[in-house]
Amino acid sequence: MEKVTINHLSKENCWVFESETPKDKCLGAGGKTVERSILYLKDDRLYVLMIELKSQVKDCNKLRKKVKDKFECSIARIAIFLASNTRFLIQKDIQLYPVGILCFNKDEYDTAQGGTSDICKNFTQFKNNGKVNNGFNIEIQPVTLNTLRIPILFFQNPIFQENNDATSSQFDLNFVEIMNELLLENKFPLIFAVQK
Repeated sequence: MEKVTINHLSKENCWVFESETPKDKCLGAGGKTVERSILYLKDDRLYVLMIELKSQVKDCNKLRKKVKDKFECSIARIAIFLASNTRFLIQKDIQLYPVGILCFNKDEYDTAQGGTSDICKNFTQFKNNGKVNNGFNIEIQPVTLNTLRIPILFFQNPIFQENNDATSSQFDLNFVEIMNELLLENKFPLIFAVQK
């Protein structure tokens, strides 16, 4: 997976956070961050869409560990950024809504593996139902925040849904549709309030 384009981003109060910046001695996460994050401030809610790209989903237990680490490190870096950014310091009672978005090409997961982790169970649901029951909640423990349960959404490259041997390495997602899915289905189990 090389590229996912997010179309129809909001023109106001929306920022792209470069998670994989050149490694800093103190803040570098050694590759344990997502590719990009989108910060979207709407009313008193700051949505943090952390986007991770994978070429394939094969062993969901290993995948769970990898994405959990990346989401934890990414939200920790974003929390440090928010605490020092004047645009966000003037806001009062902002509620942080982190979301993990996992985009992938090949689906090589064998549901007969019978993985017991939350990601295995929910990836099996995703395979069986497509966008119905898409996503699940995962518990993360970022070093700069309390324990959080965040929703994770799966998006497979549509070309690979038709042909798992395809060669495309990019596809598009619609920001408005992602937000509608999150809000209409109430996928936020926990709200972490950032108070001034």
